Amino acid sequence: LNGKLIMSWSMVLYHPLEHLAYIRWTSPDLYPPSSGASTTIKNANRLSALSCRFWFAYIIIDIVQAIYRIEQIKRQKKKELVLCGDEESDDLVQLDRSMVDERLRGLRSLLFTFPCYSWSLSDWDTNPWLSETYE
Repeated sequence: LNGKLIMSWSMVLYHPLEHLAYIRWTSPDLYPPSSGASTTIKNANRLSALSCRFWFAYIIIDIVQAIYRIEQIKRQKKKELVLCGDEESDDLVQLDRSMVDERLRGLRSLLFTFPCYSWSLSDWDTNPWLSETYE
């Protein structure tokens, strides 16, 4: 399967679930009284955890793609160095910029994994993996 296709579908599934969770948190009166407020909140938390699992898949694939692109840039840079020798060409400068961009992208995604993993857990609201409070 294509990584971009998986990333696209993960966002197609993430966003509606996250919006549903938000609606359940902010407007519990939209649901019948028989469901109970605590049940509505629990369902919202489950929907949010499920949506974050799709986000987590997106992040992991983004990291893998960044690593793959960094390897491609390295190969291109080696070819360019063979062709140009020690001269600094515009292509080499562009490859260096692309390398920095991909490394930053990978780092950004890597940093997103920690809160995303925490929110993906089924009991993220009662037993968080990462505490949000400072003691």
